[in-house]
Amino acid sequence: MAVVTAGVAVFLMLGDREPSRAEQAAAVVLEPTVTTPVAPTATDPAPVATPPLSAVKLTPKILSKKCYGSAGCNLEVEIDLGWEGARVPTGSVWRVTYEMSGVEDGPVIGNFEITDSRYDIKTELVQTTSSKAKIVIKATAIELMSS
Repeated sequence: MAVVTAGVAVFLMLGDREPSRAEQAAAVVLEPTVTTPVAPTATDPAPVATPPLSAVKLTPKILSKKCYGSAGCNLEVEIDLGWEGARVPTGSVWRVTYEMSGVEDGPVIGNFEITDSRYDIKTELVQTTSSKAKIVIKATAIELMSS
């Protein structure tokens, strides 16, 4: 409707005279393009469901420990990954973010990637305030990196 109205308005304004090139260019109105959404086909991959955080079980494994009396200890901690329930979907890469508590300077935040059933073993060098300090690691997020 707007296309016809604009063309009629230009014609009425000009009367009997021929429109100039500038007026002709201004009067050109393009028809809107109608797009239809594309339905997914059988070849489109299905969306990958994010595994629940409760499936990720992280356990600290102390590789080395050097204590200095009341000054605390230096530890090399390896993060051991356990998985409960459904496995990570094959062919996808996931990033797991974790938080390690029980260390001297506050929690350590880190991450590692899981591809299929493989992951890079992550080690952290940390200090504790006491030889009795307990290191706890928990997963805080899982995100899909690629599928």
